[in-house]
Amino acid sequence: MGNFLNFAVFGYIFVLVLAQVLGLKSYRPLVAPSFAAMIIASNFTVNSSNELLYFLDGFFPLFTIPLLYGLPLLVLCTAVIKNKTRKYKN
Repeated sequence: MGNFLNFAVFGYIFVLVLAQVLGLKSYRPLVAPSFAAMIIASNFTVNSSNELLYFLDGFFPLFTIPLLYGLPLLVLCTAVIKNKTRKYKN
């Protein structure tokens, strides 16, 4: 149940962003093709459960650590710099 909910939420976000990028008024025409493409692509990414475990243990942390810590740190630094420049202008 948790994986389905996770897939549904990220799929919904993906479809909304795609609709905004393409300049569409409604996201509904993109739902079925996007989810079909994600399901087909997921079948080609991992061949076996052992390969998935190898990826999750070895390579996945290398991708997630910069996203979990680096991106918020970059946003924080940008906000601090922006705040300091506003103080000097006033």
